[in-house]
Amino acid sequence: MDASRRLLRSAAVLGLSTALTWTASGLGSPPAGAPDPARQLEDRARELDRLVEAGLEEAGMQRNPALDDEAFLRRAWLQIAGRIPTPEEAREFLEDPSLDRRARLLDRLLESPGYRSRMFHFWADLLRVRDRLSSRVSGEPWKHFLQEAIAENLPYDEMVRQMLTAGGPAHAPGNGATGYFLRDRGMQVENMAITLRVFLGSRLECAQCHDHPFDDWKQRQFYEMAAFTGGLSYRADLRGTGLAETLAEVRDRVREEFGRSGQRAFGILADTLTAGLSGSGTGYVRLPDDYAYDDASPGQWITAGALFGEDVVLPDQIADDQRVRSRRRRDRPFRPRPVGSRLAFADWMTSPDNPLFTRTIVNRMWKLAFGRGLIEPVDDLKPGDLGPNPELLAWLERLMVELDYDLKAFLRVLYNSRTWQSGSSAEEPGPEAPWPFPGPVLKRMSAEQVWDSLITLVRPDVDATIREPGAGAQEVYRRYEELTSLDAEGLFERVREASLRFTDPEEFRRLQRERARSARRAQEETRARARPLYRELARARRRGNREAEEEVLARLRELGLGPPEEIRRQRAWRDLVRASELPSPAPAGHLLRQFGQSDREQVDGARHEPSVPQALALMNGFTEERILGREESVLWSTLQAIQDPAERVRTAFLAILSREPAARELRLWEKELGRDLEAGTRDLVWVLLNSHEFLFLP
Repeated sequence: MDASRRLLRSAAVLGLSTALTWTASGLGSPPAGAPDPARQLEDRARELDRLVEAGLEEAGMQRNPALDDEAFLRRAWLQIAGRIPTPEEAREFLEDPSLDRRARLLDRLLESPGYRSRMFHFWADLLRVRDRLSSRVSGEPWKHFLQEAIAENLPYDEMVRQMLTAGGPAHAPGNGATGYFLRDRGMQVENMAITLRVFLGSRLECAQCHDHPFDDWKQRQFYEMAAFTGGLSYRADLRGTGLAETLAEVRDRVREEFGRSGQRAFGILADTLTAGLSGSGTGYVRLPDDYAYDDASPGQWITAGALFGEDVVLPDQIADDQRVRSRRRRDRPFRPRPVGSRLAFADWMTSPDNPLFTRTIVNRMWKLAFGRGLIEPVDDLKPGDLGPNPELLAWLERLMVELDYDLKAFLRVLYNSRTWQSGSSAEEPGPEAPWPFPGPVLKRMSAEQVWDSLITLVRPDVDATIREPGAGAQEVYRRYEELTSLDAEGLFERVREASLRFTDPEEFRRLQRERARSARRAQEETRARARPLYRELARARRRGNREAEEEVLARLRELGLGPPEEIRRQRAWRDLVRASELPSPAPAGHLLRQFGQSDREQVDGARHEPSVPQALALMNGFTEERILGREESVLWSTLQAIQDPAERVRTAFLAILSREPAARELRLWEKELGRDLEAGTRDLVWVLLNSHEFLFLP
């Protein structure tokens, strides 16, 4: 990409307020007075370095030595794209003579599909993303929302705002943000505790039951926060759509004709259509019946209030406020009305004036890049906690606001700093002790980095497995839209057929078998039409007739098929896709789970500790089953094509460790391969994959 186009893109990514008006085709420099994005990026990275160095000087420390190009290459690919580079990708960078090759590689990776995959794992772990939110509510639309937010680089404050104010049917296109509340369906108070922990870095779980034993938070304050989401319903508001009346008609008919078993089938179908969110927020919540403090009574209705900063005023509830404060559960029922408190809460939460909102995401992004937060733990911040380098933290907070919460632009500054491009620190203080960051903290790969790096060694098009955002949700949307297009009679027929599972299991199984037979017949018909085409393809290839070969391949693709070798590879690689394309989370026993992938039940639930199953998986599992001696393994087939032992050694090191072997390593392994080329190659690959160097980020 030429310089002017690069500057234009940098300006867009950095979110600069002054537009760059020159075009890529005719002008080579910006107009007078316009900011130079590349220079602005460099200035910001250097200011970050200056502030870190001031902290190091105060601690009597120096920055770690700078990474060489090979270590930088590996770190950049793993940290940003979530996997090791291929030998071709490594050579492209290492043989690039340009002085700005590092900045250009960072730029490329931040715009790559791998970045989307890597950041999805970050948010999926933090927000406990699952393929299913409950037995009847799919998590695919919520995944679509997050994937699209990452792909479009949606500003962080806007992403949070959309989650906190989401509404509508959960399975309808465009409503994926409802998944944030539906993940904790029916647990409003627990969801507020998670919201405060994730977005404000505040642990208030204790205050659900009593005043916090170590902090100033009171139980009443916690419930005042929970009141912002008061009146939230986990059903979409279908009034005015006609669907509510249709469902009521079908429900009554099902109840009359099929009884309880039919109602079960109707409930499953109705959940598909009605699961979602409604209610703008009443601003009220009841205290628990065992509330034990003298500032309120058990069961009392209380109004919403902010934890800190200026209180949030909800005008429509002021008139009721004094009347309700003394109301007890034994009094006549009180039904708070919606007043838009969820939107008010989102405004308060995401405001740049909120002292913890910006600080929390700055701290989380710093930990993503450097392996440790400026303040630890990252989810237990206090309003007055500024960490060991307050000047650096304050500057980073200002930077985040200046960039309009553009997380990619923020990370770009971190990655372009000399601090991030310094060697890792193998030693660090305890989890909560201050650390001045002479360089990133030495960390093991995450489970997803391990998996994605391993499949990079197996298949050549690893990033081609990353689908467009929402690919997994399309079937959910299709079914929802199909059901909403049916009239009452059509919906009744769907329920009638589904109810056979409970009323006539034998008939239900018969229908299932008939559908399976129809599918098999269709497959066999396709195979029958394909057999003569495969014979034609073989003849064309034997004769070297490229034109005939392409014609046959085109006819095969019309049938949804490809050449035989492609089908064999697809079968061999069926489950070898990027971790972001696998079930979320992966099933128990999968290599991802063995290496610590979160079960998505706890916030930040991933583990990084070594274990015996991990060692066995690399020694005897994946390495032997998928890489060594396998025709479909791109690493193995590449090495087999190289007859020179020294070149085999260099290629293996570059593919697995992203570097050339040292002279001593080259001599040792060249000698080993010289004795037995095949056995020596297997030993070489096995040793490199089981080394600490492979499993740790540089």
